[in-house]
Amino acid sequence: MGSDSLFGKISLIIHLIRTTPRYPLIIGAQLVSGFASVLGLPLLVPVLNFMNPDPAGAISQQVYLGPVKYILDAFNVEPNFYLLLIVAFILIVTGQCLLFISSLLANNAQTDALAEYRKKIFTAYSKADWLWLCENRSGEMNYSVLREAELASVAHLNAQRVLIYTVQVCALLFVTIQLSWPITVLAIFVYGIVAWLSTYNSSQVQKFSYQYNEQHKAMSNEFAGMQQNKKFLKTSLLSEKSLRRIFGQVENITTNVKIQNVRIEMQNTLTASATLIFLMGLMFFHQQLSLNYSELFLILFVFLRLAPQFSSLSTAYVSLDGNIPMYRSMHERLKSLLEHQEKNGTKVFDPGKIIRFDDVKFSYPNGKKIFESLDVSVEPRQTTAFIGGSGVGKSTILDLILGLLTPQGGQILYGDVRHTDLDKDSLRSKVAYVSQETTLVDGTLRDNLLIGGMDILEDKVWDILQKVGLDQSVREMPPGQPLVIDASAN
Repeated sequence: MGSDSLFGKISLIIHLIRTTPRYPLIIGAQLVSGFASVLGLPLLVPVLNFMNPDPAGAISQQVYLGPVKYILDAFNVEPNFYLLLIVAFILIVTGQCLLFISSLLANNAQTDALAEYRKKIFTAYSKADWLWLCENRSGEMNYSVLREAELASVAHLNAQRVLIYTVQVCALLFVTIQLSWPITVLAIFVYGIVAWLSTYNSSQVQKFSYQYNEQHKAMSNEFAGMQQNKKFLKTSLLSEKSLRRIFGQVENITTNVKIQNVRIEMQNTLTASATLIFLMGLMFFHQQLSLNYSELFLILFVFLRLAPQFSSLSTAYVSLDGNIPMYRSMHERLKSLLEHQEKNGTKVFDPGKIIRFDDVKFSYPNGKKIFESLDVSVEPRQTTAFIGGSGVGKSTILDLILGLLTPQGGQILYGDVRHTDLDKDSLRSKVAYVSQETTLVDGTLRDNLLIGGMDILEDKVWDILQKVGLDQSVREMPPGQPLVIDASAN
């Protein structure tokens, strides 16, 4: 937790850019856009000189044509007002179009990154070790998928924006070098101070963002607990107490967001104020700076474009600091998921072979011992019942057979295949499991009936409904009305 060094921040920005989908296209479009601006904007000086001739016009025309002059000379074309105006227009518009395209690509890349993050989390969660899943707090996992993944993808977008606006600012500063290097040096000094203040402000935003993330996790866990225990809370009149805890988290989050908003707006105001003072100073001292009308006009035009780009750069930089805690938290969660993946073997289960426990020892992480030395056999194609009081290990035996749990000692043999070598999916594909808890998924009754085999024919569905005594209830439903099941209600 805490802010990064400048070197660390730059390294992170580069990493975020390089791990963003289609980043070469975004960078390429930005570089060409900046190059077009560097060529196009200085052409406005000779264009203005054609409109308002002055003694410096001839010099300005040669100085500001830049590479365009070589192209015109190659075709023996003499520069004139209309030609330079058209070329400047084409270059500036091309730069703006490429800026639009790169920004659009960056936004689409953020959307793709979000989808990829969520897929990775869902996939890793589905393959995670059973005990780790049981210990994991569902509220934090939901928050990770819904919020952390989103803000982690926004970190990629803001990193791209930092690059986009940096290229634009550098291109515009390069234009000012051609107009007046003293003004450029002064501009770098002024905006350097603003950038330094922005860096400090950004570090404060990051600290508040870490708090925001932890507060959101706490609120998500509180609400998940409220959902899971809604019947108990309502019947025990404890809902209000649960609500007070949630409301406390809501107030903390609200205060945190307001503070971050104030700091971001302070950043925008600082940039706008510095630009206004700088431009007013240029106009006041234009004679001392030896600027003619055309040069002064173009410098003002350039800085009126540079100011919002620098402001956007500052905002993107500050916003990135706000995204970093979520980005890191999401990656830590994903890393933890990947470190706790269920171990699987390669040997296929043979349902015709005996399943045998050989001196199996098992204890839960909380230290509760279940089996010291268990020897038991499950014969194929026979009914085997485990009978005993609550907590003696009946469900644990089943979980061990299914590979949800792993013995701390001894071995489980599936024929001659040891439990560490078994392909657990090949075993589970042969198992019909009915747990102690009711298992339903959100959706229709049909969705729940066909969850294990979506290619079942309609007649088979009605046969199942008849066997469980639900066919008449379903037939009595109004035509066209789906029977929707809310899994959270169970």
